[in-house]
Amino acid sequence: NLDLPTVKLNTIPIGELNRKVTEIVDKINPDVVYTHFENDLNYDHTLVFSSCMVATRPPKRIELLCFETLSVTEWGSKTFQPNVWSEINKFIEKKIQAFQIYRSEVKKYPHPRSPQGIKILAQKRGSEICVNYAEAFIIVRKTIL
Repeated sequence: NLDLPTVKLNTIPIGELNRKVTEIVDKINPDVVYTHFENDLNYDHTLVFSSCMVATRPPKRIELLCFETLSVTEWGSKTFQPNVWSEINKFIEKKIQAFQIYRSEVKKYPHPRSPQGIKILAQKRGSEICVNYAEAFIIVRKTIL
């Protein structure tokens, strides 16, 4: 937790945000970083994506993938077009339980950010790869040596 202002990341100089994200990436030294879709409707997500691009740039060999965020990815102006999927049949109920911890984000169906909305998207993504439930991602950067 970087203790940054919610829905106000644009009030922080971009260099400072880049530095904070880069410090975390350098400390953890991950093989993979998951971040928001660049074209989410939430501008904070766009800024985080940009900082992740900076923090994981070569010569680092870090895989960078974007995930979907219900009600901000599909409501943006550009389509999320996944190119990798992960089957989550064993984890769909845990995913919904984890989501419900964020009480202020839980909405009533038919809102996409409802337990049913999460399950429906997971079923849609699952049907794209012939499994019951999946999550989809966009690989932004992958280095094969």
